[in-house]
Amino acid sequence: MAAAACAPGVELPSRGAAPVAPASELDEISDRITSGGPSPDGIPPVEKPVYTSIAEASKQWKDDAIVDGFTIDGRPRAYVRFITVWHEIVNETAGGKPIAITYCPLTGSTLVFSGELADGRTTSFGTSGMLYNSNLVMYDRVTKSLWPQLFGVAVRGERKGERLREIGGAVTTTLGRWKAKFPSGVVLSKDTGQARAYGTWPYGDYDSGGTPLFPVRYGDDRFQAKKLVVGVREGGAALAIPKDEFAQRREARIEVGRRELVAQYDAELDAVRVLDRKTLEPVSAYNVMWFAWYAFNPKTEVLR
Repeated sequence: MAAAACAPGVELPSRGAAPVAPASELDEISDRITSGGPSPDGIPPVEKPVYTSIAEASKQWKDDAIVDGFTIDGRPRAYVRFITVWHEIVNETAGGKPIAITYCPLTGSTLVFSGELADGRTTSFGTSGMLYNSNLVMYDRVTKSLWPQLFGVAVRGERKGERLREIGGAVTTTLGRWKAKFPSGVVLSKDTGQARAYGTWPYGDYDSGGTPLFPVRYGDDRFQAKKLVVGVREGGAALAIPKDEFAQRREARIEVGRRELVAQYDAELDAVRVLDRKTLEPVSAYNVMWFAWYAFNPKTEVLR
């Protein structure tokens, strides 16, 4: 099956949503939330993102700079991790509605969420300074409820038990690959309103191996802890796709939570995308370190 020709986009959200956990599980998660060190918004989100052209960004960043890219309102946009590592959340809009591009450097995961709550209110998100399973815990600015990024469900506060809507289509790649495929795209600017050491990496060699910095609830040694897998969660089920191995396979028909999907390797972007098999709508699927995926999804299957 051929890949869709359009850029990864936010126009078509993932429809699948796992059932919300019972209250006892939410309480257990809430009790296990720990301080990561910073105070709320001590890692300040980008509130009014400014963008620059691909050509201008190429003067500032090398082609091997890691970016998270997708399409907003028909235009490809890339978020250089040398910037987002200092902010973790970019509050944006798509189609006039709020969204949040969220990146957790401790778990290597970028997810995009709708800022529309179930009761119709809209919100932006902040960093709580806390972690669960070594993963970013966000808070919404309307109710101050706490939302672990890789769980996507509020575990504390007024919205406890509510699931955020994930938006599919984001991919992790390099600036060089992104600009080759989308030369008319734009890139998040260093003009964030904050003074940060953009271009430096505050986590040293953390990504290259070793163990998580903070406690995790469940562990599994089938893979090295920080091996990158592509996580897919639909209808209460979870699947991990080992990224490097799948690059050789190229395509697979999969079923997750009874939803028929197709996983495809995009050689131009060196990224794995997951689409609904019937409609080719992008499904929320993202790079994540194995330890974190398993800690949140201990019943996950692994694509072989």
